This record gives sequence, C-alpha cells and structure tokens, in this order.
Amino acid sequence: MTGLSGLSLGLRLSGESVNDAMLAQMYGDQSLSGEVLASSDFPRGLRVTLLVGYRRMGGNLVDAEGEVTDATSWIRYLPITGLVGFHKALGRVDLGLGVGPATVSFAEQTGQGDASTSRGWKWGGLVEGNARIHLGELQATDSAFFLDISGGYRAMMRRHGEVCGDEPVCGFDLSAVKIGLGVVVTL
Repeated sequence: MTGLSGLSLGLRLSGESVNDAMLAQMYGDQSLSGEVLASSDFPRGLRVTLLVGYRRMGGNLVDAEGEVTDATSWIRYLPITGLVGFHKALGRVDLGLGVGPATVSFAEQTGQGDASTSRGWKWGGLVEGNARIHLGELQATDSAFFLDISGGYRAMMRRHGEVCGDEPVCGFDLSAVKIGLGVVVTL
C-alpha cells in the first residue's frame, strides 16, 4: 500500500444534526451538503487539513409562541475549518484525529425580502476523527485513492448577557454533530 504523504484533495458528502432547537423546528434538525478538503501530511504523523462546506436549508418561520407560520424562510451557511492532528497507517486503513478552529458564515432570509435578512459569523472549534481506506493506485503515477469516513462535533460560541434584552441567549447555535463520506486522492 502507498501511505499518505504530500498533498491530499477530497470531496465529501457531509451530514449534520444541529443543536439549536429553533433552527431544528424551522428547517429540520438534519441536513446533507458537500465539503471539499485539502490536507497535507508531515513527518511523525502530523496532518494539517482545511475543510470548506456549504449548506442551504428552507423552511417556515416560527412565531413568538413557538408555532410554525406560513411565512417561508431559508438559511445558508458556509463552515470553514482548519484542523491539526495526527494520523497512523494500519495496513490499508489510515486513522486520523484532529482539532482546530472553525468559523461559520451564515445568512437567513425570510420571504419578505432583503429587509428581513440576518447575516453574520460564528466562531468555535471542531474535533474530528476519520478513517481513510486505501482503494487503489492510479497507474503510471504515485497517486492513491482513499475512501474517507469521518465523524466529529463542531462547537460554536453564542453570546450570553444583556445584549439580547430579555433573552438569556442571543443568536443561532450552529453547533452540530457531523458525519461524512467521500473520496480522497493523494498527489
């Protein structure tokens, strides 16, 4: 087997289950989207990875009493994460574990036009484990293909305090449990 080394590029189908009860009520608590990843392996099992994803979910607004209304709404968000971690090749499988900062750019818009758009950034972190299973080599090159299976938890910060008026917590909680399945090519 050719071990992982150098630069790896990949595509991943990623599923998330969000923690925020209001978001879950409006848009559902689970979603699927795509992610691209780039990683590089260094001596002593060190791996550095960049993940970029995109999600868009549609639903209906929830009123002050917590009831779903007929007013449509959608939210899109772009999670970006940098991971630093370690990996270990065990036969045809390469196991990895990483941790790093995460940010999510989001925009939510109701069917009432641009005046009702809310946008911003959330900061936090991601812990992710993955297994890359060696699938084969590309003939006449040193490139190898891997099936990438991942799972992790993204914890995002929320504002607490008087900024929110009477509310104890402000804004969205874009924290999520996430799983992924994709392919990685090592160049």
